[in-house]
Amino acid sequence: RAAAPALSRRTCSGGVTSLGRRGPSLAAAPCVASAGAGPAGFAAGALRRLAAAAAAEEKDPLIATMSMNTGVFAGAVAARLRLDGVAVVEAVGPTATHLAFKAIVLANKYIADDFKGKVLAVVPTKATMRGDKDMEVIGFRLSISPVVAPKADTSNPDIFAAGSTNVGLMAGLMAQRLKTSKQVSVGGMGAKAINSAIKATIIARSYMEQTLGDSSELALVPSNSTFEEEGETRTRMILSCMQCPRP
Repeated sequence: RAAAPALSRRTCSGGVTSLGRRGPSLAAAPCVASAGAGPAGFAAGALRRLAAAAAAEEKDPLIATMSMNTGVFAGAVAARLRLDGVAVVEAVGPTATHLAFKAIVLANKYIADDFKGKVLAVVPTKATMRGDKDMEVIGFRLSISPVVAPKADTSNPDIFAAGSTNVGLMAGLMAQRLKTSKQVSVGGMGAKAINSAIKATIIARSYMEQTLGDSSELALVPSNSTFEEEGETRTRMILSCMQCPRP
């Protein structure tokens, strides 16, 4: 089992309890077109996705903590995905968030046979939660779903993130790249760097609001990449940011 939830349900930024910017059914639904031809097939697929999203919203989110076992947590994420098609994770602080993304990378292996040809994408939002002594804390709410994503060159990220990165400037660069590319890759090592990349993605979404409209969302596809530095093999996380169609 994953770490027992220590946080109660919350409202996302803007005062709306949701998985995305415009309500629980949108960002929570898997970012893939349904099978079946014509309006009837699309409508049936949309209804199934909305039903799965509603069911996931009723369940308590999985809570990532600083001391959790990422393998066990990855198993919990995979179990939610198999059951509902979506999973929701909440995390407070850079370390817990970093471990959550590590677990999502690992969960890709666990669900490979269940969602063939797809990878896990994460739609991050800021959320207000209840912490110890009923105090409000700000964290990330991560809506996870399987998507068909283009292959990314993880050996050479477009942008490098660090804990000291100006997230507003990085968000602007991401938004600019996404005007001409299907995706932009952000590389980072360590919890603070990944935290910066997630914040920049949320800001980039606001920069691209008119472009995204009601039909698209910004999602992150996490993966690991190894590289050589000063004779040593090192690993960094790659977050491939892409526009993901909404159902």
